Amino acid sequence: MQGLYYTLGCLYLKDYGYDQALAQFNSELALDSPYPRTYLQIGHAYTDRHQPQKAIPFLEKATHAEPESGKPWVEMGRAYLMTDQFDRAASALEKAIKLGNKTASTYFIVSTAYRRMGKLDLAQQAVKHSEQASHEQSDRAVEHARTVAAKQNYKIAVSFFYYSVSPYRPNPKCSHP
Repeated sequence: MQGLYYTLGCLYLKDYGYDQALAQFNSELALDSPYPRTYLQIGHAYTDRHQPQKAIPFLEKATHAEPESGKPWVEMGRAYLMTDQFDRAASALEKAIKLGNKTASTYFIVSTAYRRMGKLDLAQQAVKHSEQASHEQSDRAVEHARTVAAKQNYKIAVSFFYYSVSPYRPNPKCSHP
């Protein structure tokens, strides 16, 4: 049974059905041993709804449930940034980067925290890392699109090509068990 409500919550979250997603995630938490990623997704839903104060307790649990994952730390950084806790945001995002979450968006968010703290040199460095990561992510998306197109799945290939040139790259809402 573990993961069923989580998966349903992810399906709602992908369509921005936050209330339905939260209901499913809370059902998952009611189980004896809920899927650990549930805390992260609840925090993510609250952060996306601009309710960072509600997100932070769940994200704290997520960092304990998944100590080797950078994803909870990225969300924690977002929540802290939204509550003007710039030092805490930068620390959380630095931890995410150390854990391997070196995406363009992570670097961009940490650059915002640095800028708001007045650390302009660090902000500029983070922007450069963001640009580099963005190019690398685009290159990987193009290669993946070519592989998919070679298998004649053109609809999916087009979505990867679009992803590679989009300045606003979609971030998958959930990682399934």
